Amino acid sequence: MPMGMGEPGMDRKKWLAFSCPHCPHHDADAIHWLERQIHNARPDVLVHLGDGHEGDAASRFTDESIHNLLDEYQQHNALLGQLRKAAGNRCRLVFCEGNHDANIGAKDRLDPRIRELVDYRRHEPELRHWKVIPYLNDANAGCYRIGQVSFTHGFEVSRAGIRRDQLTFTREFGLLIHGHTHRPTPDGPPERLLWGDYPVNWWRANPGCMRDLKPDYMSRRNTQRWGQGCVVGTAAPLKSPRARPEWSCETRVYRSYDQWAPQAIKKGLVRC
Repeated sequence: MPMGMGEPGMDRKKWLAFSCPHCPHHDADAIHWLERQIHNARPDVLVHLGDGHEGDAASRFTDESIHNLLDEYQQHNALLGQLRKAAGNRCRLVFCEGNHDANIGAKDRLDPRIRELVDYRRHEPELRHWKVIPYLNDANAGCYRIGQVSFTHGFEVSRAGIRRDQLTFTREFGLLIHGHTHRPTPDGPPERLLWGDYPVNWWRANPGCMRDLKPDYMSRRNTQRWGQGCVVGTAAPLKSPRARPEWSCETRVYRSYDQWAPQAIKKGLVRC
């Protein structure tokens, strides 16, 4: 589907977005692929769509805890530095908190007397290079925008729920880039929102995740649609609405669960 290209000479920002490494469960092969994508694309803006941490210590299910928070912080901090170097000095870096990141500081997850001490921002010096967007279901404070393109971790996983997110965070002719589901949109152009059987002027794309594709808590659930990838595009930094899209967008899928699983089984990462 062709997208509006804007007025001649309009300054466009090139961006690249990825999501959900869930450190320390990030997939090394997928991260190396992402580094190459960043290096080749040379984006003006690199957007991390959240769930940088697994947040084991803040899980409601304490028997699932495997890693301590300091381990998660150290590995996420190293990943941030690795990707910052791949992006180069001129690239703007944005980190949109995900639900796993926000859980670490949630009032009902950790003792309030130690909450400030375990704030991940105190333990990850690389974050000083990144603009942090809080995990808020709020069209103004809870997302990062370049013109008509909105970036947020996402709050819903069902088709109807994702549609609500689209209508919350974008206007007509807008594009929502979100993570959360671990399910990438297909290679190529973004998905257009359907209202019943009719396409309307809202679009969305999802890069999938950067983690292993069969965590223990999903051992009895289906991760068949999970995948690893990124989304790249351009956007005109508009200040006012337009009656056509002033952006371009492409999803790039590195590999799906079906491609990842055979190698993971050989390495003993998952059971058959």
